[in-house]
Amino acid sequence: MKNKQQRNIKKISDSIFLIVITIIIVIGFSTLFMKPKKRSEVENRNLDKFEIPTIKTFINGSFQDNLESALADQFIASRKIKIIANKIFNNIDIKNINKKICENKYVYLNTEHASFDCDNSIINTPTNIDNYTKNINKQLEYFSKVNTLKDTYYYVIDSGYAYDYENQKYIVDTFSILKDNLKNKYKISKLEVNNYDEYKNYFYKTDHHWNLNGSYQGYKDIIKMIYPNDKVLVPVGTKTIKKYKFNGSNSRASKYIKLNEEFKYYDFELPEHYEYVNGYLDNYGNYTNPESDLKPYRNIYGIVYGEDYKEIVFDFKNPKKENLLLIASSYSNPINRLIASHFDKTYVVDFRHYENFNIEEYLKAHDIDKILVIASTDVLIEEDFTLGDDNNVI
Repeated sequence: MKNKQQRNIKKISDSIFLIVITIIIVIGFSTLFMKPKKRSEVENRNLDKFEIPTIKTFINGSFQDNLESALADQFIASRKIKIIANKIFNNIDIKNINKKICENKYVYLNTEHASFDCDNSIINTPTNIDNYTKNINKQLEYFSKVNTLKDTYYYVIDSGYAYDYENQKYIVDTFSILKDNLKNKYKISKLEVNNYDEYKNYFYKTDHHWNLNGSYQGYKDIIKMIYPNDKVLVPVGTKTIKKYKFNGSNSRASKYIKLNEEFKYYDFELPEHYEYVNGYLDNYGNYTNPESDLKPYRNIYGIVYGEDYKEIVFDFKNPKKENLLLIASSYSNPINRLIASHFDKTYVVDFRHYENFNIEEYLKAHDIDKILVIASTDVLIEEDFTLGDDNNVI
Protein backbone atom coordinates (compact mmCIF):
# COMPACT_ATOMS: atom_id res chain seq x y z
CA MET A 1 0.00 0.00 0.00
CA LYS A 2 2.83 2.35 0.95
CA ASN A 3 4.71 1.61 -2.28
CA LYS A 4 1.57 2.30 -4.30
CA GLN A 5 1.13 5.68 -2.61
CA GLN A 6 4.77 6.54 -3.27
CA ARG A 7 4.35 5.58 -6.94
CA ASN A 8 1.23 7.78 -7.20
CA ILE A 9 3.00 10.71 -5.55
CA LYS A 10 5.96 10.27 -7.89
CA LYS A 11 3.62 10.07 -10.91
CA ILE A 12 1.81 13.27 -9.84
CA SER A 13 5.05 15.13 -9.17
CA ASP A 14 6.50 14.02 -12.50
CA SER A 15 3.33 15.15 -14.26
CA ILE A 16 3.42 18.56 -12.56
CA PHE A 17 7.10 18.93 -13.43
CA LEU A 18 6.41 17.99 -17.07
CA ILE A 19 3.57 20.53 -17.27
CA VAL A 20 5.76 23.28 -15.80
CA ILE A 21 8.62 22.50 -18.18
CA THR A 22 6.20 22.42 -21.14
CA ILE A 23 4.80 25.82 -20.16
CA ILE A 24 8.32 27.25 -19.87
CA ILE A 25 9.29 25.85 -23.29
CA VAL A 26 6.11 27.15 -24.94
CA ILE A 27 6.57 30.60 -23.40
CA GLY A 28 10.25 30.58 -24.30
CA PHE A 29 9.72 29.73 -27.96
CA SER A 30 6.72 32.08 -28.22
CA THR A 31 9.04 34.99 -27.43
CA LEU A 32 10.86 34.29 -30.70
CA PHE A 33 7.77 35.43 -32.58
CA MET A 34 7.23 38.61 -30.57
CA LYS A 35 8.83 41.98 -31.22
CA PRO A 36 12.35 41.56 -29.78
CA LYS A 37 13.62 43.75 -26.94
CA LYS A 38 16.67 45.70 -28.09
CA ARG A 39 18.63 46.47 -24.95
CA SER A 40 19.05 45.42 -21.33
CA GLU A 41 19.44 48.38 -18.99
CA VAL A 42 20.24 46.00 -16.12
CA GLU A 43 23.21 44.46 -17.95
CA ASN A 44 24.13 47.51 -20.05
CA ARG A 45 24.27 45.64 -23.34
CA ASN A 46 22.35 45.03 -26.56
CA LEU A 47 20.19 41.91 -26.40
CA ASP A 48 20.48 39.02 -28.84
CA LYS A 49 17.47 38.44 -31.06
CA PHE A 50 16.41 35.37 -33.01
CA GLU A 51 17.99 35.06 -36.47
CA ILE A 52 16.36 33.06 -39.27
CA PRO A 53 18.47 29.91 -39.75
CA THR A 54 20.23 28.97 -42.96
CA ILE A 55 21.91 25.71 -43.95
CA LYS A 56 25.31 27.31 -43.32
CA THR A 57 24.47 28.66 -39.83
CA PHE A 58 22.88 25.34 -38.84
CA ILE A 59 25.89 23.29 -39.93
CA ASN A 60 28.52 25.57 -38.32
CA GLY A 61 26.53 25.77 -35.08
CA SER A 62 26.01 29.54 -35.03
CA PHE A 63 22.23 29.09 -35.32
CA GLN A 64 22.17 26.93 -32.19
CA ASP A 65 24.28 29.49 -30.31
CA ASN A 66 21.99 32.29 -31.44
CA LEU A 67 18.88 30.33 -30.44
CA GLU A 68 20.26 29.74 -26.95
CA SER A 69 21.28 33.38 -26.38
CA ALA A 70 18.05 34.76 -27.92
CA LEU A 71 15.90 32.59 -25.67
CA ALA A 72 17.81 33.80 -22.61
CA ASP A 73 17.59 37.46 -23.64
CA GLN A 74 14.04 37.60 -25.00
CA PHE A 75 12.32 35.37 -22.44
CA ILE A 76 9.21 37.00 -20.94
CA ALA A 77 10.00 38.89 -17.70
CA SER A 78 13.73 38.21 -18.16
CA ARG A 79 14.54 41.71 -16.87
CA LYS A 80 12.75 41.16 -13.56
CA ILE A 81 14.21 37.66 -13.23
CA LYS A 82 17.74 39.02 -13.68
CA ILE A 83 17.20 41.81 -11.15
CA ILE A 84 15.94 39.30 -8.57
CA ALA A 85 18.82 36.92 -9.35
CA ASN A 86 21.31 39.76 -8.96
CA LYS A 87 20.01 40.51 -5.48
CA ILE A 88 20.03 36.85 -4.43
CA PHE A 89 23.42 35.73 -5.76
CA ASN A 90 25.48 38.88 -5.37
CA ASN A 91 26.93 38.34 -1.92
CA ILE A 92 30.26 40.18 -2.16
CA ASP A 93 30.26 43.26 0.05
CA ILE A 94 32.97 45.56 -1.28
CA LYS A 95 32.10 48.11 1.40
CA ASN A 96 33.43 45.85 4.17
CA ILE A 97 36.38 43.96 2.70
CA ASN A 98 39.39 43.25 4.92
CA LYS A 99 42.13 45.77 4.03
CA LYS A 100 44.72 43.00 3.90
CA ILE A 101 42.82 41.61 0.92
CA CYS A 102 42.02 44.79 -0.99
CA GLU A 103 44.75 47.34 -0.28
CA ASN A 104 46.32 48.33 -3.63
CA LYS A 105 44.70 45.25 -5.19
CA TYR A 106 41.73 44.36 -7.35
CA VAL A 107 38.86 42.49 -5.70
CA TYR A 108 37.12 40.81 -8.63
CA LEU A 109 33.33 40.79 -8.91
CA ASN A 110 33.65 38.90 -12.20
CA THR A 111 36.28 38.67 -14.95
CA GLU A 112 35.57 42.21 -16.21
CA HIS A 113 34.70 44.19 -13.07
CA ALA A 114 36.40 44.75 -9.73
CA SER A 115 36.84 47.07 -6.81
CA PHE A 116 40.32 48.50 -6.35
CA ASP A 117 42.30 49.62 -3.30
CA CYS A 118 39.44 49.07 -0.83
CA ASP A 119 37.41 51.71 -2.67
CA ASN A 120 33.62 51.70 -2.72
CA SER A 121 33.56 51.78 -6.55
CA ILE A 122 33.48 49.40 -9.49
CA ILE A 123 36.17 49.62 -12.16
CA ASN A 124 36.76 47.65 -15.35
CA THR A 125 39.57 45.13 -14.91
CA PRO A 126 42.70 45.37 -17.09
CA THR A 127 42.23 43.73 -20.47
CA ASN A 128 44.66 41.79 -22.66
CA ILE A 129 45.85 43.82 -25.63
CA ASP A 130 46.88 40.65 -27.51
CA ASN A 131 43.18 39.84 -27.95
CA TYR A 132 42.65 43.02 -29.96
CA THR A 133 45.72 43.27 -32.22
CA LYS A 134 43.70 42.62 -35.37
CA ASN A 135 41.08 45.24 -34.50
CA ILE A 136 43.69 47.82 -33.52
CA ASN A 137 45.66 47.37 -36.75
CA LYS A 138 42.48 47.63 -38.78
CA GLN A 139 41.42 50.81 -37.00
CA LEU A 140 44.87 52.38 -37.36
CA GLU A 141 44.78 51.65 -41.07
CA TYR A 142 41.43 53.39 -41.31
CA PHE A 143 42.60 56.42 -39.34
CA SER A 144 45.66 56.76 -41.60
CA LYS A 145 43.25 57.15 -44.53
CA VAL A 146 41.05 59.61 -42.64
CA ASN A 147 44.08 61.77 -41.87
CA THR A 148 44.74 62.40 -45.55
CA LEU A 149 41.27 63.86 -46.08
CA LYS A 150 40.93 66.77 -43.66
CA ASP A 151 42.40 68.65 -40.72
CA THR A 152 42.10 65.87 -38.13
CA TYR A 153 42.34 65.95 -34.31
CA TYR A 154 42.38 63.13 -31.76
CA TYR A 155 41.39 63.17 -28.11
CA VAL A 156 42.13 60.06 -26.04
CA ILE A 157 40.21 58.75 -23.03
CA ASP A 158 41.76 55.75 -21.30
CA SER A 159 38.98 53.54 -19.99
CA GLY A 160 39.35 51.66 -16.70
CA TYR A 161 40.55 48.50 -18.43
CA ALA A 162 43.33 50.36 -20.27
CA TYR A 163 45.52 50.68 -17.19
CA ASP A 164 46.58 48.19 -14.52
CA TYR A 165 46.51 50.25 -11.32
CA GLU A 166 47.79 47.35 -9.23
CA ASN A 167 51.02 47.07 -11.23
CA GLN A 168 51.02 50.71 -12.39
CA LYS A 169 51.36 50.06 -16.09
CA TYR A 170 49.37 50.54 -19.30
CA ILE A 171 47.71 47.53 -20.85
CA VAL A 172 46.31 49.46 -23.81
CA ASP A 173 48.13 52.79 -24.18
CA THR A 174 45.79 54.35 -26.73
CA PHE A 175 47.61 57.69 -26.71
CA SER A 176 51.02 56.18 -27.51
CA ILE A 177 49.57 53.79 -30.10
CA LEU A 178 47.85 56.62 -31.96
CA LYS A 179 50.77 59.04 -31.59
CA ASP A 180 53.20 56.51 -33.05
CA ASN A 181 50.81 55.80 -35.91
CA LEU A 182 50.22 59.50 -36.64
CA LYS A 183 53.98 60.20 -36.88
CA ASN A 184 53.41 63.57 -35.16
CA LYS A 185 51.59 64.86 -38.23
CA TYR A 186 48.27 65.45 -36.52
CA LYS A 187 47.23 67.04 -33.26
CA ILE A 188 46.49 64.70 -30.41
CA SER A 189 45.65 65.28 -26.75
CA LYS A 190 44.36 63.18 -23.87
CA LEU A 191 42.57 63.23 -20.56
CA GLU A 192 45.45 63.14 -18.09
CA VAL A 193 44.84 60.32 -15.60
CA ASN A 194 48.10 59.41 -13.88
CA ASN A 195 46.87 57.48 -10.84
CA TYR A 196 43.78 55.97 -9.28
CA ASP A 197 42.90 59.11 -7.30
CA GLU A 198 42.73 61.08 -10.55
CA TYR A 199 40.66 58.31 -12.12
CA LYS A 200 38.13 58.57 -9.28
CA ASN A 201 37.90 62.34 -9.80
CA TYR A 202 37.07 61.97 -13.51
CA PHE A 203 34.95 58.80 -13.65
CA TYR A 204 31.77 57.53 -12.00
CA LYS A 205 31.86 55.11 -9.09
CA THR A 206 29.47 52.69 -10.82
CA ASP A 207 29.87 53.46 -14.53
CA HIS A 208 32.65 53.21 -17.12
CA HIS A 209 32.00 56.73 -18.48
CA TRP A 210 33.60 59.95 -17.34
CA ASN A 211 31.57 62.03 -14.87
CA LEU A 212 30.82 65.76 -14.99
CA ASN A 213 34.42 66.59 -13.97
CA GLY A 214 35.99 64.32 -16.58
CA SER A 215 33.71 65.31 -19.46
CA TYR A 216 34.08 69.03 -18.75
CA GLN A 217 37.87 68.68 -18.58
CA GLY A 218 37.74 66.82 -21.89
CA TYR A 219 35.69 69.58 -23.50
CA LYS A 220 38.20 72.23 -22.37
CA ASP A 221 41.15 70.17 -23.59
CA ILE A 222 39.54 69.62 -26.99
CA ILE A 223 38.74 73.29 -27.61
CA LYS A 224 42.22 74.30 -26.46
CA MET A 225 43.64 71.84 -29.01
CA ILE A 226 41.45 72.95 -31.94
CA TYR A 227 40.82 76.65 -31.23
CA PRO A 228 43.37 77.85 -28.62
CA ASN A 229 41.92 81.38 -28.61
CA ASP A 230 38.25 80.41 -28.16
CA LYS A 231 36.59 80.98 -24.80
CA VAL A 232 35.13 77.80 -23.34
CA LEU A 233 31.63 77.64 -21.92
CA VAL A 234 31.40 77.91 -18.14
CA PRO A 235 28.73 75.99 -16.18
CA VAL A 236 25.94 78.16 -14.78
CA GLY A 237 25.08 75.54 -12.16
CA THR A 238 25.02 71.89 -11.16
CA LYS A 239 21.91 69.69 -11.21
CA THR A 240 21.33 66.45 -9.29
CA ILE A 241 18.90 63.65 -10.12
CA LYS A 242 16.79 63.16 -7.00
CA LYS A 243 14.18 60.62 -8.07
CA TYR A 244 16.56 57.67 -8.37
CA LYS A 245 20.15 56.83 -7.53
CA PHE A 246 22.47 56.04 -10.43
CA ASN A 247 23.17 52.35 -11.06
CA GLY A 248 25.88 52.80 -13.69
CA SER A 249 26.96 50.39 -16.41
CA ASN A 250 29.59 48.70 -14.25
CA SER A 251 27.12 48.25 -11.42
CA ARG A 252 24.55 46.67 -13.73
CA ALA A 253 26.95 44.60 -15.83
CA SER A 254 28.73 43.22 -12.77
CA LYS A 255 25.33 42.48 -11.17
CA TYR A 256 26.41 44.55 -8.15
CA ILE A 257 23.30 46.73 -8.29
CA LYS A 258 23.34 47.33 -4.54
CA LEU A 259 26.05 49.95 -5.19
CA ASN A 260 24.76 53.26 -6.55
CA GLU A 261 25.56 56.97 -6.47
CA GLU A 262 24.13 60.42 -7.05
CA PHE A 263 24.01 61.54 -10.67
CA LYS A 264 25.11 65.15 -11.10
CA TYR A 265 25.55 67.15 -14.29
CA TYR A 266 26.51 70.68 -15.22
CA ASP A 267 24.00 73.14 -16.62
CA PHE A 268 25.07 75.47 -19.44
CA GLU A 269 23.55 78.38 -21.30
CA LEU A 270 24.09 77.77 -25.01
CA PRO A 271 23.32 80.00 -28.00
CA GLU A 272 20.11 79.21 -29.84
CA HIS A 273 20.57 76.24 -32.12
CA TYR A 274 18.85 73.25 -33.74
CA GLU A 275 19.44 69.57 -33.01
CA TYR A 276 18.67 66.68 -35.37
CA VAL A 277 18.62 63.01 -34.38
CA ASN A 278 18.88 60.56 -37.29
CA GLY A 279 17.64 63.25 -39.68
CA TYR A 280 14.71 64.52 -37.59
CA LEU A 281 14.48 67.78 -35.66
CA ASP A 282 14.53 66.75 -32.01
CA ASN A 283 16.09 67.45 -28.61
CA TYR A 284 19.23 65.45 -27.96
CA GLY A 285 19.20 64.42 -24.30
CA ASN A 286 16.94 65.74 -21.55
CA TYR A 287 18.71 68.38 -19.48
CA THR A 288 15.60 70.21 -18.28
CA ASN A 289 13.38 67.46 -16.86
CA PRO A 290 15.16 64.08 -17.07
CA GLU A 291 13.30 62.64 -14.09
CA SER A 292 10.14 62.42 -16.19
CA ASP A 293 11.81 59.65 -18.22
CA LEU A 294 13.35 57.74 -15.32
CA LYS A 295 12.60 54.26 -14.03
CA PRO A 296 14.64 52.03 -11.68
CA TYR A 297 17.91 50.78 -13.22
CA ARG A 298 17.47 52.94 -16.31
CA ASN A 299 20.55 54.41 -17.98
CA ILE A 300 20.46 57.91 -16.47
CA TYR A 301 23.64 58.83 -18.37
CA GLY A 302 21.85 58.22 -21.68
CA ILE A 303 18.61 59.91 -20.61
CA VAL A 304 20.32 63.12 -19.50
CA TYR A 305 23.10 63.39 -22.07
CA GLY A 306 21.45 61.58 -24.98
CA GLU A 307 21.49 58.00 -26.21
CA ASP A 308 23.79 56.58 -28.90
CA TYR A 309 22.48 57.25 -32.40
CA LYS A 310 23.71 56.78 -35.94
CA GLU A 311 23.92 60.53 -36.59
CA ILE A 312 23.33 63.66 -34.53
CA VAL A 313 23.55 67.11 -36.10
CA PHE A 314 23.93 70.42 -34.25
CA ASP A 315 23.25 73.59 -36.25
CA PHE A 316 24.29 76.84 -34.52
CA LYS A 317 23.42 78.96 -37.57
CA ASN A 318 26.79 80.68 -37.78
CA PRO A 319 28.13 80.33 -41.37
CA LYS A 320 31.27 82.31 -40.49
CA LYS A 321 32.43 79.30 -38.46
CA GLU A 322 33.63 75.91 -39.69
CA ASN A 323 31.83 72.56 -39.92
CA LEU A 324 32.98 69.58 -37.87
CA LEU A 325 32.69 65.82 -38.22
CA LEU A 326 32.90 64.21 -34.77
CA ILE A 327 33.61 60.46 -34.67
CA ALA A 328 33.03 59.05 -31.20
CA SER A 329 31.39 56.55 -28.88
CA SER A 330 29.05 57.39 -26.00
CA TYR A 331 31.88 59.22 -24.21
CA SER A 332 31.15 62.27 -26.35
CA ASN A 333 27.46 62.45 -25.39
CA PRO A 334 27.92 64.96 -22.50
CA ILE A 335 30.05 67.32 -24.60
CA ASN A 336 28.60 67.02 -28.10
CA ARG A 337 26.62 70.24 -27.87
CA LEU A 338 29.42 72.04 -25.99
CA ILE A 339 31.92 71.31 -28.75
CA ALA A 340 29.27 72.08 -31.40
CA SER A 341 28.80 75.59 -29.98
CA HIS A 342 32.25 76.47 -31.40
CA PHE A 343 31.23 75.50 -34.95
CA ASP A 344 28.54 76.26 -37.49
CA LYS A 345 27.35 72.69 -38.03
CA THR A 346 28.62 69.62 -36.19
CA TYR A 347 27.91 66.09 -37.40
CA VAL A 348 28.34 63.36 -34.77
CA VAL A 349 28.51 59.78 -36.09
CA ASP A 350 28.72 56.52 -34.16
CA PHE A 351 30.32 53.76 -36.26
CA ARG A 352 28.48 51.04 -34.35
CA HIS A 353 25.35 51.98 -36.32
CA TYR A 354 26.98 51.80 -39.78
CA GLU A 355 27.74 48.85 -42.00
CA ASN A 356 29.00 51.06 -44.81
CA PHE A 357 30.31 54.58 -44.31
CA ASN A 358 31.94 56.39 -47.22
CA ILE A 359 33.72 59.19 -45.43
CA GLU A 360 34.86 60.94 -48.60
CA GLU A 361 31.28 61.32 -49.78
CA TYR A 362 30.15 62.38 -46.32
CA LEU A 363 32.80 65.11 -46.08
CA LYS A 364 31.82 66.52 -49.46
CA ALA A 365 28.08 66.31 -48.85
CA HIS A 366 28.30 68.26 -45.61
CA ASP A 367 31.17 70.61 -46.44
CA ILE A 368 33.25 69.40 -43.50
CA ASP A 369 36.30 71.49 -42.52
CA LYS A 370 37.67 69.52 -39.57
CA ILE A 371 37.47 65.99 -38.14
CA LEU A 372 37.63 65.19 -34.44
CA VAL A 373 38.04 61.61 -33.23
CA ILE A 374 37.30 61.06 -29.54
CA ALA A 375 39.27 57.86 -29.15
CA SER A 376 38.18 56.18 -25.95
CA THR A 377 39.84 52.79 -25.54
CA ASP A 378 36.78 50.99 -26.90
CA VAL A 379 36.96 52.95 -30.17
CA LEU A 380 40.44 51.58 -30.74
CA ILE A 381 39.99 47.94 -29.75
CA GLU A 382 36.37 46.90 -30.21
CA GLU A 383 35.29 45.37 -33.49
CA ASP A 384 31.95 47.24 -33.54
CA PHE A 385 33.81 50.55 -33.94
CA THR A 386 36.27 49.29 -36.51
CA LEU A 387 35.52 50.41 -40.04
CA GLY A 388 38.04 49.07 -42.48
CA ASP A 389 38.13 48.01 -46.12
CA ASP A 390 35.81 45.08 -45.39
CA ASN A 391 33.02 47.58 -44.80
CA ASN A 392 33.81 49.78 -47.83
CA VAL A 393 34.43 52.83 -45.69
CA ILE A 394 36.75 54.73 -48.00
